[in-house]
Amino acid sequence: MPTSSSTSGKKSLLKPGSSPWLLALAVLLLVAVLVSLGWLLLNRTSGDLRQIEGGGIRLSVPEAWTEEDTSTNQACQNEGLACVVIMSAPQDYNFSVTWYQQGVETSVQAVDEFEWKKFVEYYPSAILFSREDLEIGGLPAIQRTFLQNDEQYTPIYFRQVYVLNGLRLYLITARFYSAETMDAQSTTVDAVIESIEFTPGE
Repeated sequence: MPTSSSTSGKKSLLKPGSSPWLLALAVLLLVAVLVSLGWLLLNRTSGDLRQIEGGGIRLSVPEAWTEEDTSTNQACQNEGLACVVIMSAPQDYNFSVTWYQQGVETSVQAVDEFEWKKFVEYYPSAILFSREDLEIGGLPAIQRTFLQNDEQYTPIYFRQVYVLNGLRLYLITARFYSAETMDAQSTTVDAVIESIEFTPGE
């Protein structure tokens, strides 16, 4: 009596490459998923930003940042100082842009050296971490990162940028209450600073 094969009645297993159209379909589906995720991420990122314009500049900031009423800020009432924007981040740091008019034409390097010398005379315990040349809105700028204690001896970490547009000196400042926050938020602050453009007519 003939014996039946052990594989009789069983379907053959699908081996990789045995149906190229299935592999092509899988690749197409994977590409479609990746494109969709990229599109959603791009739209979510752009939706998380908003533009602020005033005081001769335009910048993009995270949607989660809250804007302070500069008319109630005591420092903004000083004659000669104009506060463009003061913002607070949910991660417990703040960001501001101010400007004041220079009496004569000068360079950002000369202003930076003069202002830093004056600053360390007033705050001799300040610790400078770095000084670097930047370009903001097509203009030369200087950024300093430093530590300074406030009146209650609370350490505050600063990233401060000077940039001159004509006779108008802009001061862009981020204040952090820990080195960890400054490091963690550096990419966000960099993006905001890099987004700054100067606008005509103000």
